Amino acid sequence: MPSLIERCPSCSNRLEVRELQCAACGLELRGRFEPAPSNPFARLTPDQQAFLRLFVMSRGNLSDVERTLGVSYPTVRAKLEDLIRAVGTAIAPPPLPTPSIPPTSPLPPTPPAAPAQQAQPEEPAAPPAGSSSGAGSRKEVLARIAAGELTAEQGLTLLRQTGR
Repeated sequence: MPSLIERCPSCSNRLEVRELQCAACGLELRGRFEPAPSNPFARLTPDQQAFLRLFVMSRGNLSDVERTLGVSYPTVRAKLEDLIRAVGTAIAPPPLPTPSIPPTSPLPPTPPAAPAQQAQPEEPAAPPAGSSSGAGSRKEVLARIAAGELTAEQGLTLLRQTGR
């Protein structure tokens, strides 16, 4: 059985269904009937239906559709946009995922860049009070960098001085 014709073959305007008939008992209904609104694919043109079939068979890969049709990517994209409009679905970008685990500690603010005339390297900061060695252990230096007490350069200088 052929599918319902939606457009007039002469002028391309929408056709109305005015009569329905039961194949089993012959009952006839007359009036104005609309295609089911729950099926947006019923109103697609034959070209749109063919494109939809190809799109699905290509698993949504527009490059495959492009090669099969022998047209440019923008042409395939335009056909897809036309199909989306015909189905009545608005294009909305997917929401960006939100991180489910907040960061454990915020990064310390970046110190402002030193002016060009201060090209001399800074001396490493003094070790915390009560520290037995001049630089402290590697873990202590890394903790001080993480806490913002030392810059990365200062910490590296301390680690190099102690050989750690």
